[in-house]
Amino acid sequence: MSSILDNFLNMINPDECLISGEILPEVREYRYISSDRLLELSPPPHPLTIRDRLLSEYNADELAISKIISLFKINENDNVLNPIHKFKYMGITQIGIEFGTILSKLIDPNEYDLIIPIPIHHARKRERGFNQSEIMGQSISDKTSIPLCLSSLIRSKYTYSQAKLNREERKFNLSEKFKVLDKDIIFNKRLLLIDDVLTTGTTANHCAEILLKAGARRVDLAVIAVSY
Repeated sequence: MSSILDNFLNMINPDECLISGEILPEVREYRYISSDRLLELSPPPHPLTIRDRLLSEYNADELAISKIISLFKINENDNVLNPIHKFKYMGITQIGIEFGTILSKLIDPNEYDLIIPIPIHHARKRERGFNQSEIMGQSISDKTSIPLCLSSLIRSKYTYSQAKLNREERKFNLSEKFKVLDKDIIFNKRLLLIDDVLTTGTTANHCAEILLKAGARRVDLAVIAVSY
């Protein structure tokens, strides 16, 4: 009965690709995104290029992230921001699951011991209803069988948006905001941090730094997109 209802609803209100706006076929790989449109998006910069950009923000000894895995390169006008925003701010979590599935194809399960989503404060999670990085992390874990760890890294203090802050303000805004609760879980482990979009890299690098100080062997980062 539910499949009949789904088919009827799709006829009167068919799903549109959140990137292009085109009507999606009934049989497709992803619910909200056209596979063809994914192929047309700007590929991510080479990992070394991304690292060089971060080195313009940090000294070599300050950069704690070893490697960055991403699907796309974006700017503020890119259509791919539409599904990312609908995932993050409108609660369409299936989009995050699908982006996690796509990201998992770029991740070698043999390279990592644990997946750690970048945490959000419990007040923001209660307000939003979910942590977008956890949704993606669970999807990647399901596809790669790399264990998902939610109990080690926490966000202990609420912080305001980083978007309009300069480098020093961003660093101060994050100081003492993250904590590692159980160092034994991550000791000598190869960790994969998960976030939605890499902009300045301040939050992700801060988390990586804390994890390394707590005993992690290596910390990489996987994101949907790198903002340029």
